[in-house]
Amino acid sequence: MYCKKEDLLFLIQEKREVMIQTAKEKGRGHEETIRLSQELDQLIYKYQLSFHEEKRRKQLVKNKPNLKRIIWSRKSRYNIKEYSEVIY
Repeated sequence: MYCKKEDLLFLIQEKREVMIQTAKEKGRGHEETIRLSQELDQLIYKYQLSFHEEKRRKQLVKNKPNLKRIIWSRKSRYNIKEYSEVIY
């Protein structure tokens, strides 16, 4: 399941609040508190993976040696032979 980082942050905060409330009511060693803690750990891990994946994708794009983009100016949209800038 893929989630946006903002969604993961919301789920992490929500799970943390539920876990803290459960720990206050039933104790830190209660099986439900431990289960919620493990679920929170999984959400945090997914969040960290999303940062790692984003960094890896940016590095792949950065390291492509022959990647070129042409940015056309408004004037040259009608005249294909002209271009404003080439980014390497």
